[in-house]
Amino acid sequence: MHRIRPLVLCALLACATALAAPAWAHDVDGPDDCQRALRDFGDAPENIPAYPAVIGHFPTCVSPGQPGTQEFKCGPLSTVPGLTGYVVHNTPVTGIHYWLGCGGAAAPMGIDAEGDGKVNLTGAGNPSACSASTLADCTEPAFGMTFGQDECYGDDDAGLAAPPVLTTCSSSTIAFRAYSCSAVAIQVYLNVLIDLNHDGDWNDNVYCNLPGGCAHEWAVRNVVIALQPGCNNLTTPAFLVGSNAVESWMRITISDQPVNDDFPWAGSVTMPGGDLRGGETEDYPLTIHPVVQNCPIGYRDFGDAPEGFSATPTFFGNYPTCTAGVAPAGGQEIECGTAQSIAPPAGATAGFVEHIVTPTSANHFWFGCGPEPAFGVDDESDGKSSAGVSLSRCGEIPVDCIEPAFGMQFGQDECYGDGDAGLVAPVAFRACSTAVLRYKAYACDHEQIGYLNVLVDWSQDGDWNDNLICGPVGAGGRCATEWVVKNVRVILRPGCGDYDTPRFRVGSRAGSTWMRMTLTAEPVPEDFPWNGSLSTPNHSFNAGETEDYPVRIYSPTTNVGALTPSDGTWFAVPAPNPGVHATLLRFGLASEAKVSLAVYDLFGRRITRLADGTYGAGSHSIEWDYRTADGARIPPGLYVMKLVVADRTFTQRAIVGR
Repeated sequence: MHRIRPLVLCALLACATALAAPAWAHDVDGPDDCQRALRDFGDAPENIPAYPAVIGHFPTCVSPGQPGTQEFKCGPLSTVPGLTGYVVHNTPVTGIHYWLGCGGAAAPMGIDAEGDGKVNLTGAGNPSACSASTLADCTEPAFGMTFGQDECYGDDDAGLAAPPVLTTCSSSTIAFRAYSCSAVAIQVYLNVLIDLNHDGDWNDNVYCNLPGGCAHEWAVRNVVIALQPGCNNLTTPAFLVGSNAVESWMRITISDQPVNDDFPWAGSVTMPGGDLRGGETEDYPLTIHPVVQNCPIGYRDFGDAPEGFSATPTFFGNYPTCTAGVAPAGGQEIECGTAQSIAPPAGATAGFVEHIVTPTSANHFWFGCGPEPAFGVDDESDGKSSAGVSLSRCGEIPVDCIEPAFGMQFGQDECYGDGDAGLVAPVAFRACSTAVLRYKAYACDHEQIGYLNVLVDWSQDGDWNDNLICGPVGAGGRCATEWVVKNVRVILRPGCGDYDTPRFRVGSRAGSTWMRMTLTAEPVPEDFPWNGSLSTPNHSFNAGETEDYPVRIYSPTTNVGALTPSDGTWFAVPAPNPGVHATLLRFGLASEAKVSLAVYDLFGRRITRLADGTYGAGSHSIEWDYRTADGARIPPGLYVMKLVVADRTFTQRAIVGR
């Protein structure tokens, strides 16, 4: 608990005369704010409506107002609210001068000297609701109302040029400008408050429909940022927006020192001297928009695992993919436990998996989240599966991406890390361990129920019908079934979400193999591993999606980062992946060759070239420090690495973390 200083006690007793402003507090701006003492208050609504029929309890006026409330779904960041305080910044003549906004074309200016918060419901030139002697400087229309304030979006002295676009349940940032009069770089503290639940205060947090999705109204808390001399174009750290599409107020503050835990409701009142040293606070009305879901839509989707051609260098794929049934159904080898699927009859061919969804279907959900929400699945007429060429073996239709794996190339519908992919990075399992997969899925409009199925070819024989023993025969709990997740019910929340599979047993054989993941609206039939959806009434599932991926199994004594072929030409998965500081890119050449290695963003723009020359036969490694060709640090996200060896192109993807 903070000790109540005389200044605080005075504020609580509403004796505003004790805070009488010095003579300069009512001066007009400029001519050069770098050369004079500065004083600034926040300007959000307090004791007046912040929205239609909702009174603002934001800490703005020197005279205290009634406290707001505190509602939280997870641990609160601020203390229990009392009477509202205020935020005041004081910069003496000898202090370091900086503020939000970059001023006009003339001498630096950014702060109008104030004696109290400037906020009213009648616009510029009229007295503030905080003090009759303080006039508002600009008029900001919002929510069908009119607010007089100190600065409005786009003003010369405003840190924000336009309202930020915030959408529900999204990771967001806010672009702003700040000016520093210092001749050298300085470090200051940034705080951002956003009223996520439209109740007129900043004391709460709300749940967003994502795993662990607690969105705090104290969106950015005491983050150190660097200000260079002059005008700075800056971006806040990313924060989670809540699930409510509402009208809101935002406060952005920069100061010399971190603020106290009661900042959202007490402001600077409990700081030493009752103020913040240096900097400025600006308040803005904004609107949080709902996620655009673009639903309902119609589409057909098929599986894309190899059928009728080499699935790895050692075996052919008999996976149920093509509607024509070009490969025989695989056999059923049961080394342990009970068979999970109906055995294929003699002479049967592999079936296929098809999902048919119409605009009027009751369910709309799929793997991945798109570059936009509705782009997570596209329309197909047959499985998109090839040996690295542009047309599918199933129906001579174009494939969407090329996935390098096992020293081979595979044309598919989606590859690891694509916008429409449920998996963001290549998967490797440790033999005879237990594993969990994290995947992305999108549900339109409302909460929906799906059924998850996962198949992995542990025996590496081109089918998903078997059970494999791990360890000595009869060892308890050591049976690895290839139908690793069977008809598990999943509650899919609206929008994009991260989900985990149940834990499952990995097979015992190290090597290369294939995995299928399927989401449906109803449980799949008992012959699903070899017959797909063919035995359903309409030969198809009425919602969801199927995705297929090449995966690796490594022995318990092998480091996952070392999974590369011992000979031939190859390009290994970057490690670490995701990474924070750097990643190692490793490739091997069967013979001396001309090599080009470059990094691209998801728009296809080259970020940097890491290699361009002739390399000898054998293994090579290059470290990428997540910088562009100009030496600038890249932002977090997904990047594509292309290795060109003679006339062959290999692709890998890496996630750059924060």
